[in-house]
Amino acid sequence: MKSLLIQLFDLFYLLLCEQSSHSNIDKRIDNVITTVKQNLAYPYTLKELADIACLSVTQFKTVFKKSTTMSALQYLTMLRMQHARALLTHSDLPIALVGERIGYNDASAFSRRFNVYFGQPPKAFAKQ
Repeated sequence: MKSLLIQLFDLFYLLLCEQSSHSNIDKRIDNVITTVKQNLAYPYTLKELADIACLSVTQFKTVFKKSTTMSALQYLTMLRMQHARALLTHSDLPIALVGERIGYNDASAFSRRFNVYFGQPPKAFAKQ
């Protein structure tokens, strides 16, 4: 039952993400964002993201920042942290598994990043 709820939550999250795409974002960058949202756990490189956008790495970095006001790495971290926050809020998954679902194979690395991003460790956040 929990597994089904988690799958439904993941699907709901993806649908919400797709709806919140901004019309002022370059279509190539929007395509990259959609791709990344579908697999947040994948360890994307700038080259892979640039290839998805059909741009050189230099062009990709420029167009991405112009479209989103963030670097690709900052944006990816934001997406991952938002998804982690949602998983911690709406599921009882262990913290290590939440980290894995967003691309952190090391639970302590995930906890450190979450703490930097939200100002508290995921364990404290989950208890709220």
